[in-house]
Amino acid sequence: MKYLSYFAIAGVLLTAAPALAAEDTGSVDHVARCEEAQAKLSGRLSEMETRHSTREGKYDERMSKLESLADDADAAGIETDLRDDIAQIKSFHEAIVADYDAAIAHVSEVLARDCSTMTREQAQADREEGKANRDAFKSDVQAFRTFVHDTLMPDVKEAREALKQ
Repeated sequence: MKYLSYFAIAGVLLTAAPALAAEDTGSVDHVARCEEAQAKLSGRLSEMETRHSTREGKYDERMSKLESLADDADAAGIETDLRDDIAQIKSFHEAIVADYDAAIAHVSEVLARDCSTMTREQAQADREEGKANRDAFKSDVQAFRTFVHDTLMPDVKEAREALKQ
């Protein structure tokens, strides 16, 4: 399950926020730069929402296959750790989705702001929140990938081999 494309969340905030916080808050140039940055964020928000729904469909499909494998192993009387692995994956998925939903909410908040009143402090706070969202997301994705590589894949391989016999 690839979630790496979600790293664009913070990247957009980190690149757009400086344009949102020019020294001349309220000036024509500032408002134009801010509106341009918000247009980019709006497009990115649409992409994020589309990716999110696509990823959910892929997650459901993969979980269905994994649960089917666990059912087959159970029916054959083969003892596996797949049920525990499935529970762990669901936990990782919930954390990743929560991080991603927080990022989408943050981008929506940034888009709702009025460019003529945006201050440097607000933009800095937006950047910091974007960094925090990105770091939490990266941490959860890395933990998920480590689990898949170190635990899930060996268990799946073991179950498939046992089912072949």
